Amino acid sequence: MTGRMRYFHGSCDYAPPGTVFRGRGDAYEQFWKITDFYLALERWRPPAALAHRDAVFMVASPGEVEDASARNPDWIMEMAPRGAVARYDMNWCSLVAGLVCGGAAIDSPEVRNAAEGYWSGLPHPRRDPLWEYLAAEAEVLRVAPFADFHAGAPEETEVEP
Repeated sequence: MTGRMRYFHGSCDYAPPGTVFRGRGDAYEQFWKITDFYLALERWRPPAALAHRDAVFMVASPGEVEDASARNPDWIMEMAPRGAVARYDMNWCSLVAGLVCGGAAIDSPEVRNAAEGYWSGLPHPRRDPLWEYLAAEAEVLRVAPFADFHAGAPEETEVEP
């Protein structure tokens, strides 16, 4: 396939093709608010930017799913975003987490600058970008077990559980 961006999402739960994902709202926030970066990113999120709690998270290749996940998923899904897609470099999240973990306050200039770096959509200046893509909704096009992708199976594999 050429000419169009491909997006992938990892999940511990199977979802058949045609399923439409939306942000997880309160459930997402409860899971992530204990991290060193979530509250700082939300504190400095521009009003027009989609909140993480309202987003579906995707990456550009199956191989990036593991790097972008809080835990290894059981399934990898190729997704078709609906509506606008925003792109952010996750390296900024790591910087925010390091600052907060090191004792910096969420309102400190250093944390604010790092969070604003994330929301700017620009790559981190000293690291290769690890892009995540956020959309309010995305439809599952294909699904396969994570282990199949991890073992180097073709990207076009599709299975039913």
